[in-house]
Amino acid sequence: MVILVVGFGGGVWFYERRQKKLTLRISFAGSEVEKMFKLLRSDVDDIRQALSTPTVGDDEYAIKHLEENLKKMEEYIKRGIEKIKK
Repeated sequence: MVILVVGFGGGVWFYERRQKKLTLRISFAGSEVEKMFKLLRSDVDDIRQALSTPTVGDDEYAIKHLEENLKKMEEYIKRGIEKIKK
């Protein structure tokens, strides 16, 4: 009887721990995807503005800004994945 109760308690504890980790993963993925799309939308708007003006420097700035944001997104995701693995 004691083994059955301990086994059931351990199963419940493991299930709750797993659910918390799964919730963390889902919330992280959702927030990171939202951040990425916001950054990409702002970069697309910058590029559209740069294309509407004849200045070449604007195009270069917009592309450089896009590259920086992509690097930031990659770093955010790597850090978040490392947090989830723990």
